[in-house]
Amino acid sequence: MSREISRRYSKAFFEVAAEKKEEERLLDEINSLAHLYVEEISFRELIRNPAFSMAEREKVLGEIFEKMSCSTLGRIVMKYLLEKKRLHFLPQLAEEYFIVLNQKKGRAFAEIGTAYDLSRQEQEELKKELKGVIGKEILLKVNKESDLIGGVRVKIGSVVLEHNVRFHLEKMRQNLMGQ
Repeated sequence: MSREISRRYSKAFFEVAAEKKEEERLLDEINSLAHLYVEEISFRELIRNPAFSMAEREKVLGEIFEKMSCSTLGRIVMKYLLEKKRLHFLPQLAEEYFIVLNQKKGRAFAEIGTAYDLSRQEQEELKKELKGVIGKEILLKVNKESDLIGGVRVKIGSVVLEHNVRFHLEKMRQNLMGQ
């Protein structure tokens, strides 16, 4: 499934979920099944192998839905994807739904790379600063990056902000080599 198709499915699923006020719950359910698909070879094999009938796939999915306490909407969405032979695109669909949900909710997802672990207070301060800059609620994912000497690397969408020693040293090196 191309990104564009995943995005279209995500937008459609979001609109239905928004009508029912189940946007976040649907995200959790899509993520759970996407995680299962990535982690469980037997589940992946069930979805991808044409030797399994639609009835066998529906039966197993029904059992999974019961264990997950999956919502009616989640069941409908997954059954639709199964019927359209798109269930194997769950990981990509989960990413796209996450993006659509956050756009519609006025949130931005920021990936933060740091040379050291950030405390909870530092993360909250960073969220507040970023919110002031872009005007949206910020969801953070913080990663310790061993290649950074000091400072941070912030990625929001396609924008990358470098404020770290390694970046500045590399710029200095390029300037010196250019002269």
